[in-house]
Amino acid sequence: RGRRLLATPWPWLGVALAAAVFSPVLLWNAERHWVSFLFQSEGRTSTFGFRPVLVGRFVGLQAGMVSPLLWLAVMASPFLAARRWREPSWRAAAIFSLPLILVMMAVSPFHWVKGNWGAPAYPAALMAFAALALEGWERAWVRRFTWAAGGLAAFSTVYVHLMPLVPALPFPARDEMFAGWRQLAGRVEAERQALGGDAVVVGCTYKPAAELQFYLPGRPATQSSGIFGQNGLQFDEWLDPAALRGKDAILVVDGREKDVCGAREDLTFDHVIPRSR
Repeated sequence: RGRRLLATPWPWLGVALAAAVFSPVLLWNAERHWVSFLFQSEGRTSTFGFRPVLVGRFVGLQAGMVSPLLWLAVMASPFLAARRWREPSWRAAAIFSLPLILVMMAVSPFHWVKGNWGAPAYPAALMAFAALALEGWERAWVRRFTWAAGGLAAFSTVYVHLMPLVPALPFPARDEMFAGWRQLAGRVEAERQALGGDAVVVGCTYKPAAELQFYLPGRPATQSSGIFGQNGLQFDEWLDPAALRGKDAILVVDGREKDVCGAREDLTFDHVIPRSR
């Protein structure tokens, strides 16, 4: 049935539409030496190194984001779907989930697998899990596991959405992601005004650079570590060294950003503002 469809215009119209939608990405990269493709290939593999602790981070982060029981289900279901390859529905579920899951498992001892990497694989894996649960619903342990996995996932979802709004709820990464950006922007803006109002704001990584560009009054252009010749990610695309030469700069250093800026011996500062909470 699928091969017969290739003789109709519809699959090819779909390919043409997808190419048209994706063409701005290709054109932008073609003008910039394919920078985003290199970032996701050469940029990733250049930092490879065998570190078994990364496997634990992979398991912990993915299980925490999906919820532990549901993550076990979506990791196992694609393998069970692949065992029923001859059936079209199971084959589709395996094709759209198993390859990425295998890649993440293979990469995890060598590179930090980020939390969002598994997202494209999980919808098909969840469908496979739902079908498996329905098939085995007469078994008590299947019902208990499914209800427990769904309940824990629902609780986790509600908790994560409430956590930024209710400070009393504990969350280990709150300080990194949610709290303090407005206060930091107020502190940095006060220092900018003391320097005349046009000092360049530099973050040691893209996180403070991006957050400060959003929260500072007037949203001035900020810079990241590319200003020091390091990898500033997207900020390197906006970096114009000639326009910055001779300007005052405020360097924002987070104590958790180990050795990114603080350990550089070639950096000198006329004035250092002590860290405050």
